[in-house]
Amino acid sequence: AESIAFYNGQQCEVNRMNTKLTKRLSTEWVRMGRRDIIQWFSATYRQIVGLFPAYVLAGRMLPSASAAAGDAHGHGGHG
Repeated sequence: AESIAFYNGQQCEVNRMNTKLTKRLSTEWVRMGRRDIIQWFSATYRQIVGLFPAYVLAGRMLPSASAAAGDAHGHGGHG
């Protein structure tokens, strides 16, 4: 520290440290942004995978499209 003050290198040292700090902050913002994106995809994936069995079961409970179309046209087998 004494040699920096003695040779008037303090401003150079401040500029160098500001550059390092700016790079560090920029890197942290990028890292946090990537982490947020990954967390969003993970949460969405968990929701989709969690609801998938319910969609499959709901699909089995609905009448098939061909049976519904046959009933609508009077070909339901009554007759």
